[in-house]
Amino acid sequence: MWYYKPNINYVNLGKYDETIPLAEVKIDERLRYIEEPEEFLNERTNKTVNLVLVKWKHYRGPNWMWENKEQMFAKYPELFKK
Repeated sequence: MWYYKPNINYVNLGKYDETIPLAEVKIDERLRYIEEPEEFLNERTNKTVNLVLVKWKHYRGPNWMWENKEQMFAKYPELFKK
């Protein structure tokens, strides 16, 4: 007799806590979550586009992404001074 057995380890089900402290959450006037960069890790030029590797605060998934350098400089010039 065949039956479906889910592949879930119930011991480790609540092991990882992905909650963000409420004091650190920033929300704009439209009730959207505001993400802020923590630091710039690397720079590179992809043909004609200058990119920076950005480490984001409280980003779910990978904590870093390649972003356009000019756009990031316009929004966050204080991080380029470090």
